[in-house]
Amino acid sequence: PVVDYDFSESEEENLVEQLAKEEKEHEEFQKDLNPHILNTFVENEEYLKKQQKKEMRDSDEVTVNMIKEVQELLARFGIPYITAPMEAEAQCAELLKLKLVDGIITDDSDVFLFGGDRVYKNMFHEKHYVEFYSGQDIERELGLSQQKLIELAQLLGSDYTEGLKGIGPVNSMEILTHFGDLASFRDWFIEGQFDIGKQQSEDGFLKSLRKKMVKNNVLLDQGFPDRRIEQAYLQAEGDRDKTEFGWGSPDLDRIRTFLMTSVGWGQERVDQVLVPLIRDLNKKKAQGTQSTLGEFYPVDSFNQRKKKRTLKLKKK
Repeated sequence: PVVDYDFSESEEENLVEQLAKEEKEHEEFQKDLNPHILNTFVENEEYLKKQQKKEMRDSDEVTVNMIKEVQELLARFGIPYITAPMEAEAQCAELLKLKLVDGIITDDSDVFLFGGDRVYKNMFHEKHYVEFYSGQDIERELGLSQQKLIELAQLLGSDYTEGLKGIGPVNSMEILTHFGDLASFRDWFIEGQFDIGKQQSEDGFLKSLRKKMVKNNVLLDQGFPDRRIEQAYLQAEGDRDKTEFGWGSPDLDRIRTFLMTSVGWGQERVDQVLVPLIRDLNKKKAQGTQSTLGEFYPVDSFNQRKKKRTLKLKKK
């Protein structure tokens, strides 16, 4: 509701005089205020601002300001970056196809659906080993090409689809193995949906699968599998510029300023972390040597993990 106040001229003049008086009293109060107390107010305000920034950095939600800060920090380190027009995983897969990068670091399994290869997982988890996944290994050992992985996603769910209720990883692999593709799976289900005789002739895996789908109210029509989901992965939008990345040199002064103003570190802590790091980077640059991921992390490939599991089973 809109409230309209109508004052007389005398009332309006009184209000103006009252406001002027209060403003003058406030100015006198500030002059008489103890400088120590005033400084305390300022320090508390700065502390609260720092705490607010820290809480924003620790939150799970990524804000536009956080993205800008990361980009700014990368620029000051001389590290090149690009902004993906759509999905980050799709862009990473595209950069690998263009041979502009050697691998992809992500914990998001959707990267495989976009055609991602040479994927490093758990890179930023201190309590886990870094895992390495090769697309060739996955297809050779599990029979899952990019197309099959997309079909698997339509059964299990992904960012673009909810999947089929009650159908887990084991059932999904059984479906792809038995039917070959999702269209055949759909036709089987629809043909026997109202055919009691056909249902009674089914046994074993098919009977159990149909029973589970009916129990979970799963309905399939000619729109399954959804071709739009397939195209979203196969024809994902990305930056396809083949220009190679150019690396710059870290700017210690600019990095120090950024960490002190944006992160709230003191100069002593900044220098304690940065000086050895930048000294090492400059040394490697002068020697013409570049560290690889293998020098920092014990990487387990798919085949190595499979051999380890086989050995454990044999011991038991």
